[in-house]
Amino acid sequence: MHDGDLRAQLRDEARAKRRDLALADRQIATEQLASHVASLSSCLAGKVVGVFIADDGEPDLSSTIELLRRLDSRPALPVLDKDRASRTMGFMEWIDGDDLFQGTFGIMRPPPGDLLVPDVVFVPLVAFDRSLSRLGRGSGFYDRWLGARNSSSPPLTIGAAFEVQRCDVVPLQSHDVPLDVLVTDLGVRWR
Repeated sequence: MHDGDLRAQLRDEARAKRRDLALADRQIATEQLASHVASLSSCLAGKVVGVFIADDGEPDLSSTIELLRRLDSRPALPVLDKDRASRTMGFMEWIDGDDLFQGTFGIMRPPPGDLLVPDVVFVPLVAFDRSLSRLGRGSGFYDRWLGARNSSSPPLTIGAAFEVQRCDVVPLQSHDVPLDVLVTDLGVRWR
């Protein structure tokens, strides 16, 4: 099977597992994931933290966003370029009380403001493996953004997923950026 076909098949299987979580199981898994994120408070306090709004069965990070605000961190949401072909993104702060609206690809975003460079980024994913390799949605926005951070202090990348999204091996491509940390309902794993 071709690498692209294998990745597409793996995406379909992992999305189905994520979507098939029963409501009660999803709520329990979300609470467990949130408690594990709280154990990372020292890594998050006072920082600009990129987070995402759950979509397509992804974990709900609402309690993480509340935690960030209590830690005097600045939650920032991804904002995709209006030119979809450019596949570029940045992050804008989501100030408590600001309404969100639909941006490019229907991704919820804060009102227009200055772009921020997060110190820590929660990265969405479709599948992961034990080496903390991730399979994203397939558009490459996060890999491009992370790949452009060639500084001496790149952001700490934290994957947030349900354990059912784990697979044996994620077939990697040259542009894929591995995670530093993975948080699931079963715990925290560091690279």
